Amino acid sequence: MDVINGKASLLTQTGDDVSEAFLAGAEQVFKICELQEVAGMCVKSRSPSCGLMEILGVTSAYLLQKGIVLKEF
Repeated sequence: MDVINGKASLLTQTGDDVSEAFLAGAEQVFKICELQEVAGMCVKSRSPSCGLMEILGVTSAYLLQKGIVLKEF
């Protein structure tokens, strides 16, 4: 949630900030969910975008905030 709230950034190993790209991707996934009337979905574990357990990914955090039910696999 910190990346979504602007309190943290996602950096590559070389120090490039990719936070905006991850946020844009999360917004696109949510738009697709809205268009397809998706209420829930499975997400990839340990992913910087989709993780739920070990690390809360940007897309997962965004979708949870929007009310989409997620299950990690």
